Amino acid sequence: MKSRSVGALISLVLLSAAAPIAASTRSAAQSEMVVRVVYDDRIGGLFKDESWTARNEIARTTVRSGKTSMSVELDWWGGVQLHGEVVDLRGAQSLSIWMHGGTSGGQKLKVSLKVNGRSTERFVRGLDVAWQEIRLPLSEVGGAPNARGDVSVTIAGDVNDDQSTVFLDDVYFVGPANGNVRPPGNVPFPGGLVSFTFDDNAPGQNNFARPLLNAAGFRGTFFTPTQFVQPDVETGLGMLQMQRMAAEGHEIASHAVTHKDLPSLSPADLEGELQQSISFLTSGTGQKIRSFATPSGAFGAREFPYFERYFENHRTAWSGSNDVASDRYHLYTVEGGRESSKIIADIDAAVAADRWAILVFHQINETGAGFFAVSRSDLARVIEHVRSRGIPTATMIDGSERLRRPVGISTRPNSDGKPKAILTSAEAKLVPTSDPASTAAPNTQPAPAPAVPSVTPTTAPGPVQAGTLVRSSKSGLIPLFTDSFAVGVEDWSWAERTVGSANPARGKRSIAANLSDWKGLYFHGTADLRGTAAFEFWIHGGSVGGQKVQVTGKQNNAKNFTAVTLKALPKGGWTRMRIPLA
Repeated sequence: MKSRSVGALISLVLLSAAAPIAASTRSAAQSEMVVRVVYDDRIGGLFKDESWTARNEIARTTVRSGKTSMSVELDWWGGVQLHGEVVDLRGAQSLSIWMHGGTSGGQKLKVSLKVNGRSTERFVRGLDVAWQEIRLPLSEVGGAPNARGDVSVTIAGDVNDDQSTVFLDDVYFVGPANGNVRPPGNVPFPGGLVSFTFDDNAPGQNNFARPLLNAAGFRGTFFTPTQFVQPDVETGLGMLQMQRMAAEGHEIASHAVTHKDLPSLSPADLEGELQQSISFLTSGTGQKIRSFATPSGAFGAREFPYFERYFENHRTAWSGSNDVASDRYHLYTVEGGRESSKIIADIDAAVAADRWAILVFHQINETGAGFFAVSRSDLARVIEHVRSRGIPTATMIDGSERLRRPVGISTRPNSDGKPKAILTSAEAKLVPTSDPASTAAPNTQPAPAPAVPSVTPTTAPGPVQAGTLVRSSKSGLIPLFTDSFAVGVEDWSWAERTVGSANPARGKRSIAANLSDWKGLYFHGTADLRGTAAFEFWIHGGSVGGQKVQVTGKQNNAKNFTAVTLKALPKGGWTRMRIPLA
């Protein structure tokens, strides 16, 4: 399982109650631009899904714009949390989120925004059965940070009972429009975009990849660690070969000097790695060096100012494709060292969503054997698929140029022009949160509306903060997932997954996950494990079986549990797994 820090978060929660308070209506004619996408048909590239409730990221029944929305099941304080550790909000003035109450409406929700440890919030008293906008000004959290900040968005239920499904769409950080804005609706990657990139001057890039690209009329980007520059032979990739590539229109780009992990370097050494790489490659090829990829994908917040100082874009090793308002210094990638069918599937998914897929290759040889290697035939199939479908291609610098101007928004009126009350914390304290229809035990003490309302515990667990796991008073077990995520469970997975799969399922729902290429499910929370003897789960190998799965974990973000490798999964049935904590 992958380790990550919790960090600060931006939270969104909506709340409904009996006595609405009128909210001021913002001018619908204000012209704006999208600075950063949180959700638009899919979760924005800079954000990770750390939710603790069942949801569907590609719901199609109730959509405000585009092709899909996110449906959220608000059961027992359930909520969606979208968190980004290094998000560039410069130029943004507020967070805009559109919500829909589905067929019944009236949901109790709370909306919070937290940036670099400072937070603000709104309460919605009765979500409408039409789309309505919730705004949270960045001025309430100190304004947009002057560098990339830790931000997070949370949408959660605020009653001790199940509520009907809520829909989420068009979640943006927005700012005032300027003269350098695209016309509304004009996306930067119509029909998708594909970039072919190659790392480490690896064998086969010159004598295999280059001819295949040239034959298709494509141009690639070659990220070069200067200490890896090889003798001038056709099987390698030396300076003469790079000079020829540059003359043919391919892009030569920086991969530092030594391929060391950047966070391990001192500021002086880090600057030297970048400066010396640019100087060497510029003098050798005559080409301006404008693009950069971090060696081994290792970087942190400290490195971004250096990327911005010396380059015009930065390609990460994070898996995914890039959207309308991606950060050009935090671009996502598609791993190319795989079978061509898997690469093509990722390309087609990006194209269907008008997104930019940046493919990353290393070695190219006849067999596909070796470190992150791909066979020449698989690379040829990928190139031919892109060519035959007419998918646009670009070098890294050409693709990133399309990201310089965020998309414009001419008007953003509410669907009916009469939004329900959206309250500040002070206003919310004036309105009771009790709901006669709720089955939760009543609160005998009058109190203002808190972030998590207090209730008298019955057989159900009491209110807890997000991330705190609750032990069942009946069974004594600490549930993580039973048809949906249990209270306090944060989903930090990085595998493609469907939360709420109906077939197969032991109850009503299961989690279906693609664990290829070292991807994984990762559940996080705070729990008192005293008296707990084992971790138990049921797993299904699908119709094929044979999968190899490893289970591990981390305690207090420091102590790693011993990894346990399971036997190859049987096909066609559920298997109970029990791993003693000892």
